[in-house]
Order: sequence, then structure tokens, then C-alpha cells
Amino acid sequence: MRGPAKELVGSLTGRVALVVGGAEGGYREAEKVRDYFNPVIFAANDIGMYLPVVHHWVSLHYDKLVHWAAVRRLDGSLWQDFKTHCTYFQAATADYIWAIEPCHFPLSGYFAMQLAYLMGADRIILAGCPGSRVRRFFEPEPRKDYGYGSGDSNADYRDREQLCNEMRRVPGMKEKVRSMSGWTREYLGSPDD
Repeated sequence: MRGPAKELVGSLTGRVALVVGGAEGGYREAEKVRDYFNPVIFAANDIGMYLPVVHHWVSLHYDKLVHWAAVRRLDGSLWQDFKTHCTYFQAATADYIWAIEPCHFPLSGYFAMQLAYLMGADRIILAGCPGSRVRRFFEPEPRKDYGYGSGDSNADYRDREQLCNEMRRVPGMKEKVRSMSGWTREYLGSPDD
């Protein structure tokens, strides 16, 4: 890792991080975790426009993140201070631009999980990041071309293998991460484990 994001390393020691992705049911899953743990909240992509609280907003789609953050700031009932995060290869002016070597994850929710780990969170809980073929909260049905790691496309295989390989390479991360639903819950365990 390089760049100014280094100042965040270890800043969440002793805290629980909640990563909220855009899968159907993620909002309800996040409510359960918020009520129990009082976590630091990482929003992944557009779900951040709707969550009651966002501390860190992460996306691999910085061009869209700029607009999503603007929408949230326009709604006085949802506005509060949050930090934006993206990767170094994007032409971006995010609060923090991460250059993670050897890799960063190809899904924004997994990238947010990785940032929470680097920031030192003692426990990381995924909500709305099932790694399964479910619809996103704003779609009428699941995508047919991609299963977020659970399908049989080349992208599914790549994403699933990268997650598994990185968890083997960094076993301390796998020990800290749990998931509320889907394949990621089967692979990583539930918050009750």
C-alpha cells in the first residue's frame, strides 16, 4: 500500500466494521448489526445514498461515487461527515486513494472489507455482500450474466478465486470477517460464529 491512505492504517483498532453492499436484504441485515454492535459503517456503492449513517464510502466506480455522494449531501436528513475511498488507477479526488499491492478486490464490497481490515477493525461484518446471484436492491430481478462469484461465468470464477486466494494469503483477514448471508456466509461464517 502506498499514498496518504497510510494514515488510516490501524485507526479502527478495537472497533467493529460493518460493510454494507447493495444486495437485496442488505439494508435489513445492516440494521440488525447496527443495533447490536454500534459499528463503523462502510457503504459500498449506491446503497450509501440511503443508509442512515455512513462513515466511509467505498467504490471501484469513482465516477459514480462523486454523484452518489452529492445526492446524499443534498438530503439534509442524511447528511453527515463521511470519507470517500477509491483505488489509485481512477482519475479521482476521493478523500483517500488506495494503492494496495499485490491486489485489491474486484467488487466494491470486498474492497471495503479489505480497507476495514487494513484500518485495523477487530471484526468485519458483511451485510448485502452475499457473493451470490441475488438482485440488487434497486433491480426487479437478479442479473442473468453474473452471480457475484457464485455463477459460472469467467468473472464469477475470477472473483470467487481471488477472494479465496487472498483469504489464504492473509489468514488474519479471514479470521476477522463474517457475513450475514449467501455464499460469503457459508465461506466466512456468520457473525454468531
